[in-house]
Amino acid sequence: MPEIIKEYSLTNKERDLSSAMNTVIAEKGTFLSRFKSAAAATNHKHEWLEDQIKGRGFSVTAYASGKATLSDADFRKVKVGTRFIVKGSPAVFKVTALDTAAKKITAEVLAANGDTTKTALAANDVCRIVGVPVRENSREGDGEYTRRSVGSAYNYTQIIRKDLGLSNTALATKTIDQVENSIARQTEYALQEIDRDMNRAAIWGVRTEKNEASDVFGEAGGLYAFANALSIDADGKRLTSKLVNDAVMKILDEGGHASTVYGTPKQMRVLGNEYKNNVTVMRDDKARGVYVAVVVNESNGQNIELVGDPDFRDKDVFVADDDCFALSWMRPVGDTDSTAPDADGISRKMIGEFTMEFHNANQRVCRIKNLMDPDAALREIENDQRNVNINGGAMTISASSVTVQQTGG
Repeated sequence: MPEIIKEYSLTNKERDLSSAMNTVIAEKGTFLSRFKSAAAATNHKHEWLEDQIKGRGFSVTAYASGKATLSDADFRKVKVGTRFIVKGSPAVFKVTALDTAAKKITAEVLAANGDTTKTALAANDVCRIVGVPVRENSREGDGEYTRRSVGSAYNYTQIIRKDLGLSNTALATKTIDQVENSIARQTEYALQEIDRDMNRAAIWGVRTEKNEASDVFGEAGGLYAFANALSIDADGKRLTSKLVNDAVMKILDEGGHASTVYGTPKQMRVLGNEYKNNVTVMRDDKARGVYVAVVVNESNGQNIELVGDPDFRDKDVFVADDDCFALSWMRPVGDTDSTAPDADGISRKMIGEFTMEFHNANQRVCRIKNLMDPDAALREIENDQRNVNINGGAMTISASSVTVQQTGG
């Protein structure tokens, strides 16, 4: 805890505790500790721009008389000369003509690349744009306009408050830690409670707009409120590397880069048991003094971190691209004197207002749901490890003996 808390003084009428709050968050190694800092919120409804992270593409809605019909949004992505491929074929096409009024394109095969069957587009074709070659000494209009944003998203700010106090009797009593140290300790505990509350809000918060007239208070939405597009149903099976790799592939297909698996410590133990011979424990760059388990993801050969947080649900695990998450303060945590004029003691209030950003959550986060209870999964793993197949023989391992039974030959 920073020295600013340990040297707390009752003479301070107002204190900025944002540095201490950030330290508490970073040291816990929880889900919230993985959030990067975002720009300060300036309104209760906090908005941000979503990014174009998926490779550009378009879909053919209809095809007739040599022309492919596109949606209005997809039509704006192409121009004469645009190269593209069709899912399932190596052939490269190029756009040769545009019918702006009808939102139709004409295209021809530029390079078959060994595919002699795909010679024309068809309804429901899913296409990926390769690019547009540009001539030397090009001018405006020859290239493509880059569209960084594909829309906006929003969350609401949430107020947090903790109240501290000491009676005048406590002030007058000689204690082994002195009065001001008691206030310092209360402040430390309050910061830790705020961190715990915010971490749970980051997962479970229900996005709610304030309506003071109806006693509805602003609430920041969390992970469950935003990440609801990509999912895998485990159907009661235990967490395995295959499920994680399937989730990674879903994120890759949407343009994200999965970097972390989030779940309860028990579920991370289930997964770590499978990876146990290939787990590397490394210092967490995002959280001071915290170490995380790292494994190599089979889908893309990149490191993926396993983060166990008890605030998650045992039946769910989230695979995520950490570029998704950011924390924004509208009012950083601070405390002020709140002692009433006739109070027989002193009171202080700690207040802050925050929200969270989830950038492209429907492309960067995949939920693995309906998992086997981790306790049951660990028992199943223990039972599985007692039976090992060796060259067609079944080896049964017990606590007191090892027996080999031939299964063939």
